[in-house]
Amino acid sequence: MKSLKKSVFVFMTIAVIACLFTVCGVSAYAESDITDYLTYEINDGNVTITYCDSAISGDIVIPDTIEGYPVTTIGDGAFADYCVNITSLVIPESITKIGINAFYTCVNMKTVVLPESLTVLPSGIFGDCWSLENVNIPSGVKSIPNSAFAGCHSLSEISIPAGVISIKSGAFLGTAIKEICLPEGLQEIGEGAFSNCYKLEQINIPDGVKIIDGSTFSRCLSLEKIDFPNELTEIGDYAFECCYSLSNVVLPETLKKIGNGSFSYCLSLDEIVIPKSVTEVGEYAFDSCNNLKKICVENSSAKIGKGAFALTRCELLVDVDELVKSYVECYDNEIILRDADGFVIGSEAYPAPKNLNKMIKFKSSLVPVEDAIMYGYYDSTAHNYAKSNNLRFVAYEYQNEYATDIVSYLRGLLDKYISAFLKFIYMIKSLFGMA
Repeated sequence: MKSLKKSVFVFMTIAVIACLFTVCGVSAYAESDITDYLTYEINDGNVTITYCDSAISGDIVIPDTIEGYPVTTIGDGAFADYCVNITSLVIPESITKIGINAFYTCVNMKTVVLPESLTVLPSGIFGDCWSLENVNIPSGVKSIPNSAFAGCHSLSEISIPAGVISIKSGAFLGTAIKEICLPEGLQEIGEGAFSNCYKLEQINIPDGVKIIDGSTFSRCLSLEKIDFPNELTEIGDYAFECCYSLSNVVLPETLKKIGNGSFSYCLSLDEIVIPKSVTEVGEYAFDSCNNLKKICVENSSAKIGKGAFALTRCELLVDVDELVKSYVECYDNEIILRDADGFVIGSEAYPAPKNLNKMIKFKSSLVPVEDAIMYGYYDSTAHNYAKSNNLRFVAYEYQNEYATDIVSYLRGLLDKYISAFLKFIYMIKSLFGMA
């Protein structure tokens, strides 16, 4: 009996110790155990972690000293690609520098605690950390670098310190952020910084931002409202492309340039007033904004690019400036007339073939109609009109040149899921050492 009790006691003791170090497959390591997984260098009395073994897993606390020396640096890509089983990470206050892509594709890491001692974030620090939900940005950080949180699909909220003055290219690309408060001192938002943030609903851009760069908020499918800065001078190419939910845009009086495709495929946009300060509207700036009811350009000398108001339907359009009529193109039934140089002839092209001759208006400076070129698809209304009026006909090479709204939307979803699938394959390869 004593022997049995002793065996039970020993077993229970072992079980308790095991529970202290492993719970439901999540490992906890003593400092000495963690260093077994780390490759590091000691220079001038400071430790730099250069590599982490892929076997490490669970909740990790990086030690602040190794061999009695302070751990001050995490090298470039030190935990990248292979440390896919880390679930949380605490970085000590001794760390003052982290290298680029340090934690890239730590795909199961949900929580990270960064030290206040850190004042500079590196590019790609948490790129493609799909599961990341919680991370703090130290108060001394002045810039969110390129691709810092790109591909963090589970990151739904984050607080940006008041001292941040720049958010670089792709910083939050593809995150699940629903709302974000940008600091008043912000001066720069880089290309694609919030692109593909599909849950982002509204954004207030501080007055210090004078240029919204290219694709900054493109494919933010849920974005409904933008508060533009009072000193904004330029909106870059495709800045708000495919913001399907964007319904109301009030452009500031300081704006000078609207870039190519900047609001293209904003399917809910119902009115646009371009202020007198604007001197240039780029090509296809409002392409396929098919819900537009009103278009107003206050500057009669503004340069308006090709296809700036190219719409795939025009039945809702009831209020259009005389100036703008020369630039509105309607692609119902692929009716498009162009001159010998490829420029659209007339102010509007309508779908009804029986009224087409009456409703297309011609400019005296353009070539006669008999020299015009008809563009469209084979066996379409455009093709038939060209044949019946002895016009030269040029067929589109692809049927989806002017894709319908739903096709465009589905293409975006397909791109997203293909990307996710490829990342999943990469993770599986990493787990089995095949990457």
